[in-house]
Amino acid sequence: MKNEIIYTHILIESLKKKKEALEDIVKFTKDQETVLVEENFDEELFADLIDKNQKCITVINKLDEGFELTFERVKVELGENKEMFKNEISDLQQMIRQVTDLSNQIQVLERRNKLTFENKMKTKKENIKMARLSSKSVNEYYKNVANAHTGESIFLDKKK
Repeated sequence: MKNEIIYTHILIESLKKKKEALEDIVKFTKDQETVLVEENFDEELFADLIDKNQKCITVINKLDEGFELTFERVKVELGENKEMFKNEISDLQQMIRQVTDLSNQIQVLERRNKLTFENKMKTKKENIKMARLSSKSVNEYYKNVANAHTGESIFLDKKK
């Protein structure tokens, strides 16, 4: 019985740490959004924020694995003695709701960032394409000017 109480506290602590990691992801994702909407897109900063998010995701995955293993140990006992673990179960449910809310918030932010990123990349591709076409046109113009009428006047009448 004493072990189950310790395990439930471990579960609650695990969810608290997961919540903190999710809050960090929300912050980094909002920072990504800020970088994306700036006129001068800072690719290094954006990549750095992605790396920070990835580190948080790694922590969350480890916490989830530990949570599942610990929960398997106490699942039966919690189910059979709901009244005895009423407070712990309530705390777990509250933490799970908070974690779920943060996960949903992250999904919304990520979708919005994905659309913004795709639009930014589309605009960059169009700008690159226009620059290439412009450069090609200028090169063609100079080639034509350089090769045209070398040494001859175009106004000279050759009939005499």
